[in-house]
Amino acid sequence: FRERESAEYYGVWPIARAFTPEWPEAGNLHIFAYITSFPGCRRLLEELRSMDAGVLVYAPGVSQRLKDEMEDHNLRFTERLVNLDDVAADCDLFVSHGAHTSVARMLLNGIPQLMIPNYKEQLFTGLLVKEMGAGLVCEREQESYIDALRKILGDANFKEAALRFSRRYRNFDGEGAANKGARRLNALIKGLSLIH
Repeated sequence: FRERESAEYYGVWPIARAFTPEWPEAGNLHIFAYITSFPGCRRLLEELRSMDAGVLVYAPGVSQRLKDEMEDHNLRFTERLVNLDDVAADCDLFVSHGAHTSVARMLLNGIPQLMIPNYKEQLFTGLLVKEMGAGLVCEREQESYIDALRKILGDANFKEAALRFSRRYRNFDGEGAANKGARRLNALIKGLSLIH
């Protein structure tokens, strides 16, 4: 959704208990995918595996059978949620369904994105990222994702757009945003308890 003049935005809050990523030692690029099971999942994984890149995938809900089939020297699955700030330190492309928190966290780190939305709000987020030039949106049942993957990695304009976002919000304080949001929620709860 677009910015509303009457709303107060707090941004994305830190994610606790996340682990350091362990990238496959392959290729000159790193791609991180945070996906669930969806109709084009197998095709996406096959095409990610075909790229000259180290690919790390966090895929809750994807069957172990498919994971075993797709794992290769350059494509590794992690069963633990990884710290996206740590991922971003070595990441060239982020692939996801377009959930706001992960998209925003990676944009804050200047990482271009390919988004395959499962839900309307993810689509809205993806379209805004596409509009700013920092990524592309694909469909869940697309015939192929390889052209979009190559386009983002091969066109420096996507990276530059993501870096512009990162520079614009370089002073963003996630801890401060979380504390401010918690204080606001606490005040709302106290206000409601006075009414009832």
